[in-house]
Amino acid sequence: MKNFTFCLLALFAINTCFAQNTIRGIVSNGDTALPWVNVYIKNTKTGTTSDDFGRFAIEAQKGDTLMISHIGFETKETLITDQKTLTVELEWNVLDEVVIIAQNIERVKIVTGNCNRTHNRYCCRAIGVRLEYTKPEEVVIAPSASLFPNPSSSGIFQLQLSDSYNNVQIFVNAMNGQQLQSRNHAAINNTISVDISGYPTGIYLINIIADGERLPAQKAIRS
Repeated sequence: MKNFTFCLLALFAINTCFAQNTIRGIVSNGDTALPWVNVYIKNTKTGTTSDDFGRFAIEAQKGDTLMISHIGFETKETLITDQKTLTVELEWNVLDEVVIIAQNIERVKIVTGNCNRTHNRYCCRAIGVRLEYTKPEEVVIAPSASLFPNPSSSGIFQLQLSDSYNNVQIFVNAMNGQQLQSRNHAAINNTISVDISGYPTGIYLINIIADGERLPAQKAIRS
């Protein structure tokens, strides 16, 4: 009887340890809520984005680490313990140089000073401009992806990739982070069909892993 009781307690402890909880939060820069912020669990394919009011919800468990990132801000890591809600404040990433590639030949470096917030906008003071010759082979274009048509009344989208890949993993997630669909595609040239016609109307997050590299997540609108 003691062994049976011990087993039950151990099973309860394991289930408690690995129980999934809905973590809700809001992301801001200290003054203003930030929309379209990437929120995902570190070293996993589970992720979501914040809405127009900076709010997000994601399924996570104790011990997970949330990665919160947004263009122009420092990426922040948050360890999940017993909290159910999070208030995340991202710090503005001040760039020393902004690099603009023009015609794959010249690189324009705008050396900036301090960045200040004015009327809900961030402005950087340029203190110099430098032109540099760059060989075409040195120019690296970041991989990208896009969905069309979007919104889609049929629930069928075409995912356009900027490059060819040997293996592409597509993960369809609800906006609360719950994974709804997982597909592997081999020897992909440029376009993949994403079918969410079996799901209700709404917004879904499409996570993409191409040859082991995470591409920018896409929002699919099922109208």
